[in-house]
Amino acid sequence: MRCRLILSSPPDLLQEDAGDGSDLQGFLRRLLAAVARGDVAAFVLRTEGAAAPDAAVRAAVTALCGPLQEAGVAFLVEGRADLAVELGCDGVQVPANRTTVKAVRRALGADAIVGALCAATAEGEGLRHAAMEAGEAEADYVAFPASATEALAWWAELMEVPCVAWDADPADAAALVETGAEFIALAPALWQAADPAALVAGVQAAIDA
Repeated sequence: MRCRLILSSPPDLLQEDAGDGSDLQGFLRRLLAAVARGDVAAFVLRTEGAAAPDAAVRAAVTALCGPLQEAGVAFLVEGRADLAVELGCDGVQVPANRTTVKAVRRALGADAIVGALCAATAEGEGLRHAAMEAGEAEADYVAFPASATEALAWWAELMEVPCVAWDADPADAAALVETGAEFIALAPALWQAADPAALVAGVQAAIDA
């Protein structure tokens, strides 16, 4: 399987909007420009688990989801299966544990995307155990911290469920492709760059090399 990209929102996106939608529309323009420069499979709206206010999440989904889906990019909401169903998103990303993944799968059904993120604080066997539990609970992908290259390579070699190198530095793209990861999820620091679209193009070039 050819490695593809995943993008995610900056953590403060849901706190910065001025109330008139202008900040979200500005981000959408930058996001679509970045999507146009790479093979982007999905976008994850970060909500800090369930901490973001419902109104802010709804506003972001309303502004971003449709245009991304029209561009062929799946739209996932972090930790909010209820709003994902209500607002027509493609799925969710949740912590990698058996109980959570199973519950979300039941709520969303077989056709939705359920991604499982292994905690960055876990190490070694802890990461592997969490990923295996999530895979057994029917997660569509498991995401490891991009720094966990040994875990990524181990999973990619042995397991059928795709793996994601999560919060990756664009400079590390070529090395992450070598692990066998099916997806590279770029860190949200991407959006602090002067030209995020150019960075995405550079990562895509590294993948294609």
